[in-house]
Amino acid sequence: MPIPGAAVRRLTRQEAEDLVWGAALFATGGGGPPEAGLRMVEALYSAGLSISLARPEELRGYAASPYFVGSVKRGRGPGPEELRALLGRAVEQLGSLLGSPIGATVATELGGGNTAVALYCASLLGLPALDGDLMGRAGPELHQSTAHVVGVPVTPSLICTLGGDMVIVRSISGVDFYEALARQVSVLAGGEALVLDTPLSAEEAGRALVPGTLSHCIRAGALLRQRKGAEELAEELGGLYLFEGRVSSLKLRTEGGFLVGEARFEGEGRSRGRRLRSYIKNEHIMVWLDDRPLVMPPDLFTLLGPEGLPLTNAELEPGMKVQGLGFPAPRIWRTPRGLELFGPRHFGFELDYRPIEELFEGSGQA
Repeated sequence: MPIPGAAVRRLTRQEAEDLVWGAALFATGGGGPPEAGLRMVEALYSAGLSISLARPEELRGYAASPYFVGSVKRGRGPGPEELRALLGRAVEQLGSLLGSPIGATVATELGGGNTAVALYCASLLGLPALDGDLMGRAGPELHQSTAHVVGVPVTPSLICTLGGDMVIVRSISGVDFYEALARQVSVLAGGEALVLDTPLSAEEAGRALVPGTLSHCIRAGALLRQRKGAEELAEELGGLYLFEGRVSSLKLRTEGGFLVGEARFEGEGRSRGRRLRSYIKNEHIMVWLDDRPLVMPPDLFTLLGPEGLPLTNAELEPGMKVQGLGFPAPRIWRTPRGLELFGPRHFGFELDYRPIEELFEGSGQA
């Protein structure tokens, strides 16, 4: 049911499609394929439904985060009706565990597929989604949630498979165990599982969310639709134009439920003679230009393809022409606790975090 008295913003179909593409831009190569998100938008608006956004302070009851965990190589994922049934069962069960119905959904991250899951779930239930998310980008592990930064529990939660299995998690000893559990369920299920977690009150949502990100995605998607050039796009969205060139080699594999490996790029145009390298764990995590760090986590690196649209890492192919953009991470990730969960050392790089703005200035690209 809608939030009583809430100033809910109902999105047009065009705004919903723009949101999907904007979320794909900030997903840094992960977050699910935008085609999956666009299919969800198509299913909703063709059925006479729509997507609505609300502010965290307008929440009554709890908001919860539905998202998929698994390798970005998974493919097309479930169809709309299959997803509708799966989400409906999960939301009903979580509401029963909480003793209060779910009043809204909240996206766990930005991504063409995973953000749309939260929006789709909300629309099917006649609920809004909160205008914000729990990451401000996409990230590979359950560690990368702002809930962990501010100390909000992710439980009770559910881990569901497309085959109908449902694991109820009432409490956890730590995020490492939770990550391993959800990842293992996804592996046993064939590569993908639906998680519904992080029930938030209005007060908790106000502390945990990166606010306004869905509205920002709508703006970014509109700029992409207008085919703004990559440099203009970066400037208007507060980012940096980092690189142009082609994919020279890919060494990617599915390991433990992640797409892991390395992509290399040969520069062209203003980047001619330069070489860029990205370490990938579902998303672009760490990026080097001529073997010097250019982007460190949690800052964002994202690629545009030949048509100027965001690419997922599952789409990369040798010879493909790309342009690389970078964006500063939300402030919450640049805190000591944020860097503990999402900084270079978390991913095994013995480096202290340096902001993208500083690295860019010393790269010779400025």
